[in-house]
Amino acid sequence: MVTSEALQDTLTTLLQARLSDPTLTVQALAAHLQLSPRQLQRVVRRETGRSPKALLTEARLTAARDLLLRGRYATVAEIAAAVGWTPNHLSRAYADAFGRPPSADLRS
Repeated sequence: MVTSEALQDTLTTLLQARLSDPTLTVQALAAHLQLSPRQLQRVVRRETGRSPKALLTEARLTAARDLLLRGRYATVAEIAAAVGWTPNHLSRAYADAFGRPPSADLRS
């Protein structure tokens, strides 16, 4: 049985290490944890109340917002690549989450 603390530590470490990897999916997370995707779904939902996909999306959005506000990259496309998404996917998800396009928070 995966404990809550161990799960959170492992997920945090994995997300930080592979956030820019576009192949990082729920299936990849499950494989890394040696669980089936369904087992991962149950464990993560039980421990966090959210789905693995929601955790991955939140991690990418948080990282993108941090990169935007710090001005580390000159374009939204560079930030999208840094968080493992296409520019269009980042723009849609960012606008849905924060109510404005990522370009509105871009610091130059």
